[in-house]
Amino acid sequence: MSRPSNRVLPAVLIVAFVAVAGIGGYFLFSMGKKPSPPPGPGPESAGDQAVARGQELYTGYCAGCHGEKGDGNGPAARFLFPRPRNFGEAKFRLVSTSAAVPSDEDLQRVIRNGMPGSAMFAFGHLGDADIQALVGQVRRWIRRSWPTRSIV
Repeated sequence: MSRPSNRVLPAVLIVAFVAVAGIGGYFLFSMGKKPSPPPGPGPESAGDQAVARGQELYTGYCAGCHGEKGDGNGPAARFLFPRPRNFGEAKFRLVSTSAAVPSDEDLQRVIRNGMPGSAMFAFGHLGDADIQALVGQVRRWIRRSWPTRSIV
């Protein structure tokens, strides 16, 4: 059997450290959140409920890496390579449309299956309604960051 090169082990250790640090940062960020206040009068329409659910899911699952504003600057972002997506830039890798704007199905697929070649892992354990609520939140980040462009 041949011995692995002296460069392979340090590279593997660095990748493992970055992954562990990123995931650890995400969980520290999530645990440091203050509990939400007791529910008051809830959203009235189904649309308002979907928006509230999307924000809740985003805070719990996405903000640790993508940031509270969707700018890719969450507390774990500095440990990840490539850095998490900044939704405001509206630049996406896995897009099926000719306009280079992801369809809802494109965003659902990435949330459900993760992003190959990145630290974005799969959230397939979430139900379809929750994944769609997250898609809605990503769309809101895109719209807020590009107020003068009508891209979605």
